[in-house]
Amino acid sequence: MYLTRVGLSATAVADKRAAELSGGEKQRVAIARALAASPIAMVCDESVAALDVSVRAVILNLFQRISRESGIALLFITHDISVVAHLADRVAVMCEGRVVEFDTPNRIVEDPQHEYTRRLIAAVPSFEGRTDVPGSLGFAAGQAGGCAGTPADPQQQMTTTGGETP
Repeated sequence: MYLTRVGLSATAVADKRAAELSGGEKQRVAIARALAASPIAMVCDESVAALDVSVRAVILNLFQRISRESGIALLFITHDISVVAHLADRVAVMCEGRVVEFDTPNRIVEDPQHEYTRRLIAAVPSFEGRTDVPGSLGFAAGQAGGCAGTPADPQQQMTTTGGETP
């Protein structure tokens, strides 16, 4: 029951060892285990940090859905402010064990008051509007173009390193 809530089939993972599961599958199993305790809150400490971008988005959307459907409060501990901006209703930025800012994600991201918050925001990579990035396709997401046979949907595109063709 809990595995299906997180998008896994019991038969698909039952006979696998942990080392045989992908990062996303491991996260889903961990979430299913937490849900089995019928929590009112979940503490998610760097829960998507080790995942690639596409899997990270799936897991974050899963957390949102579970919270919305079950009323479970989520407390995310992360250095990735983009995760916070995607999920949180309220954000507390901590520096050296002290809360230095507390507000809505929009206010924190648009008008950071503390230097540490500004550094966290600056650490988020941004390729928006850039075509000079190695491996960049040079066109906006959703537009037709790029290499022949490349889907226009960025979620279907294969990521390459260093701009090399696989």
